Amino acid sequence: MDAEELSTSCRKAGAAALLLPASMLGPVAAEQALADGCFPGPLPLVCDLRSADLAALPAADLASMHSSGASAVAIGGAALVQLGDAAAADLVTGAEQAGLDVLALVGSMADGAAAEAAGACAVVYEAGFERSEGADGSADKGDATVRVESWEGDEEGLHELREQGAGALLLRDACDGSVYYGTDRCAALIRLSQSKQSLVYGGSMFGTVGDNAPPEQRNPRMWAQSKRQSREIMHESAKSRGLPPPKLKK
Repeated sequence: MDAEELSTSCRKAGAAALLLPASMLGPVAAEQALADGCFPGPLPLVCDLRSADLAALPAADLASMHSSGASAVAIGGAALVQLGDAAAADLVTGAEQAGLDVLALVGSMADGAAAEAAGACAVVYEAGFERSEGADGSADKGDATVRVESWEGDEEGLHELREQGAGALLLRDACDGSVYYGTDRCAALIRLSQSKQSLVYGGSMFGTVGDNAPPEQRNPRMWAQSKRQSREIMHESAKSRGLPPPKLKK
């Protein structure tokens, strides 16, 4: 039940979405589905593909992730660059056709620019590299890409990010290596960030800036997608138990 407890704790703490490995996607999606129609509602789930071979990633795998409850996938910026511009754009297009947004985690401004050019809907900039002048981590006016900063969970780092004007954050290694022992830590750090009017994507990511805004305001498209997937999961669960399936709303 560790994954389910983590899922519940992050949602109630105010995370905008969850970044998690494929092995946790099923149980977390099932737990999030239980929150449909409640406040806070189900969170968008982002499947971590940073260790996957992107060049050999079948379209069927992307479709399977979506049907399992994922709203997006996370990939490494360097791996995306290695594919080349055309192949990277094709990968993002293929993910979108499967119903998935793409988040890129990058370690340089060049990789970030390449990810944005490929069509990634959000780019997470790793901590520890120097930004060029004027790169403040927020999207330029008219730019559809959300730019997200990494946070390691320390108060000093959080203060520095606020000083730099960061609004959207990704909490790195939120459970400190253990879902069982790290759930309380993860929830506490999400609340810490929000107590100072900063938005954290606890164990997680995505969305636009807002002062403790609920998920449906942070990212309406992913919120709607998450609700639809929650209903589909409840529908399949009822059918598997021989119960009348609930009607699915579009």
